[in-house]
Amino acid sequence: MQIPLRDNAIRHRRVAFLCFLCVLGVLAFAAGLAQSQVPSPAILVLSEDSSSLAIIDVQTRKIVGRVSTGLGPHEVAASDDGKLAFVTNYGLTNPVTPGDSISVIDLAARKELRRVKIGTAARPHGITFTGGKVYFTAEGFKMIGSYDPASDQIDWMLGNGQDRTHMLVLNRDRNRIFASNVGSDSIAAMERIPETPDWNVTVIPVGKAPMAIDMSPDGKEVWTAHTEDGGLDQRFFGAHRWRRTCYAGDFTGRAILATVNAKAAELGIRVEEDQYVSRLLVADRTCFGALAFDLHTGARTVHLADAVILATGGHTRLWRRSSSRRDENYGDGMRMALDAGGRLMDMELVQFHPTGMVFPEEAAGTLVTEAVRGEGGRLYNAVGERYMERYDPVRLELSTRDRVALANYTEIIEGRGSPNGGGSRNLLSIRARFNSAYSAGLKVVSVLTPRRSANGSLSESVKVLASPNMRVVICAPWPPGSATMS
Repeated sequence: MQIPLRDNAIRHRRVAFLCFLCVLGVLAFAAGLAQSQVPSPAILVLSEDSSSLAIIDVQTRKIVGRVSTGLGPHEVAASDDGKLAFVTNYGLTNPVTPGDSISVIDLAARKELRRVKIGTAARPHGITFTGGKVYFTAEGFKMIGSYDPASDQIDWMLGNGQDRTHMLVLNRDRNRIFASNVGSDSIAAMERIPETPDWNVTVIPVGKAPMAIDMSPDGKEVWTAHTEDGGLDQRFFGAHRWRRTCYAGDFTGRAILATVNAKAAELGIRVEEDQYVSRLLVADRTCFGALAFDLHTGARTVHLADAVILATGGHTRLWRRSSSRRDENYGDGMRMALDAGGRLMDMELVQFHPTGMVFPEEAAGTLVTEAVRGEGGRLYNAVGERYMERYDPVRLELSTRDRVALANYTEIIEGRGSPNGGGSRNLLSIRARFNSAYSAGLKVVSVLTPRRSANGSLSESVKVLASPNMRVVICAPWPPGSATMS
């Protein structure tokens, strides 16, 4: 049947209209699909002023969505699959309006699913997602806790007694949690006790107002940023009335060396590597350089200079127990000074570090850092007495090194030493008061450590004559225990 021309035109218009509707439908579906997808990668940004979460497409650098949160959002964490975001609603400080909840946000749908109530004035702050759960801090409660999104329940809370528990970090197994406590100047180290629901909590004093916290990739160190006043981290040492000893974790010496090396490189100071200095060059009672040989080739080199500085580390390895590394510090520099006509002064001024390992044998000479006593370590003798109460009842273990060393010696001589060490009662013990302590990846729990005073450093010097405008050659220890050129 032939369709009239007019009807044919109507049909074409109807087909065109249907096609237009189909195109609109596809565009609407595509728009909905685009809105339902979370850009990857994306950045989640919180606004405290507007109490909202912004989703930013990294590729286009545009905000692709905003979601309202609770009052004063502070920190955000995303689930492993990128579908959910969790926001701690800390509240306001001016006017004071404490927050009490965590917002659960559907990132694809761009909407808040629910607010999980923690408790009145909880002030949740730090937050992280791991192992399918959300871990958070509650500053107002001095606690940390966990939230299970699957059951929509806060299933665990743990207090640490510290003010303003701020941020937290967990190890991979989630059996160790570390939290920074701004108001107490401390890090709380929480460790799960195996096969029990209980945890050990260790409070580690750090610098002023620690805030941010993170863990090293190998899980052996925890890093924190602190000091609102811009100062340096400091701790107690012997005879200190306030924290004044600067340190860098358990690697202060390494940090000093790195800093000195960097400064030397910045100043363009030339360093001659692997040079063993064997003799100072002297003529007419004037030292004008040093003779050294290469440790690898044996080639000898004469280094000329207007001045020579000896920095060879003393002679502490002459003692059987010493904190020096093995095969170092046998007095090479002093011998060279004597051969060159110098005079040795104050040879009796040898400092004995109060605490050093003597058992087991492979650990002999290893220092038990003074920081152990500075952070609360106590000294006990073989009969369980805290013997520093007899020698310095005010400062106790934080007495001066000479007093603590003399106290150790007295306890040993009077027969209150340890039975360890070749059958002789020549050792004492140190007991940490902490539940646990973390150092170089090792855990110490109320351990009795055999130790005695160990030779540590020297105060004697070499007397020489100096003149102005001198070029300087420094003789320093290399390899361990030898005199070298730099």
